[in-house]
This record gives sequence, C-alpha cells and structure tokens, in this order.
Amino acid sequence: MNWHVEIAKTAEDDMEEIYQFIVVSLGEPGIAWKQTERIHDKIWKLDFMPERNPVISEEPWKSREIRRVNIDNYAAFYVLDSSSATATIIRILYSRRDLNSISWLD
Repeated sequence: MNWHVEIAKTAEDDMEEIYQFIVVSLGEPGIAWKQTERIHDKIWKLDFMPERNPVISEEPWKSREIRRVNIDNYAAFYVLDSSSATATIIRILYSRRDLNSISWLD
C-alpha cells in the first residue's frame, strides 16, 4: 500500500531554516540546495512502508506515536494516520539538537 506524505507548516519552516543556515552562516548555497534535496528525497520515500521506522521508545514521543527517519545530520519526525494512509512530517531538525528543549514536545 502506498501512503500519502504531507509536510506540516512546522516542518516546512524547519526546511527553510536549514537552507538559510547553510547559505548565510556557512556561505554554501550549492550545499544548502543539495542538502534540502536529500531531505526531500528521503521524506517522499516514506510513501512506501513508513512503518519501517519504529515509534520512538521514550516519552513524550512514544505516547504521541512519533517516528523518526535520519537524513545525514538531520532527522525528520513524523506521525502516521492509518485510516487515511497519511504520513505527516511534523519537524525536521538537526540530529544532535536537544529534543527535550523543543516546545512542540511539551
């Protein structure tokens, strides 16, 4: 079964921040473009078997059934709605970031 992949506004904002950080702070627009393309490619592959990534085993992610897929130095967090066969990307973050400090997880 193929799933529909949606990207929430928060994840779109995260992608823009990643792109801008690489362009402005690192001065590498070409790398920024390639990195965001790799992230998009991996996200769109969640249309097939998005269940392959397990629910994060720690709280508060576990009770919200949030899953994670790693993409280079970043991670995309998503939830599944099996009734509509939709995988919704809710955040895309630097993988070494302290997840406990993110307000959307409170």
